[in-house]
Amino acid sequence: MQALAGSLLNIKPIIHVDRTDGKYSTVGKARTIGRALDEIASHLSSLYNHETPVWVSIMHGKFEEQAQALASLLKERLNVTHIEVLRISPVLVCTPAQGGWAVLSQPPAGRILAKGIF
Repeated sequence: MQALAGSLLNIKPIIHVDRTDGKYSTVGKARTIGRALDEIASHLSSLYNHETPVWVSIMHGKFEEQAQALASLLKERLNVTHIEVLRISPVLVCTPAQGGWAVLSQPPAGRILAKGIF
């Protein structure tokens, strides 16, 4: 029922995938693409202080322009030492629009976090 309501209202969930057990949890929701990208950047900013160097990979299904916008936001808000924007097959993105993003970030300590909207 939640998925149907979210689809009708055009809500984009922002999820976190836990590295240890693979479970995901919703860390935010947004109604516009711009707000969703801002939520992802804000969430990652809350995890890393600006002094912590971070490597970032942004994967998208078919929205390169928005993925590049997210890369710019992350460069502004984080101490990004390496960033890449990659296209993945729309078959791997499980949404009706075959779009979405996944952001993988890794600080030097080796803690890997996955964020994304799908």
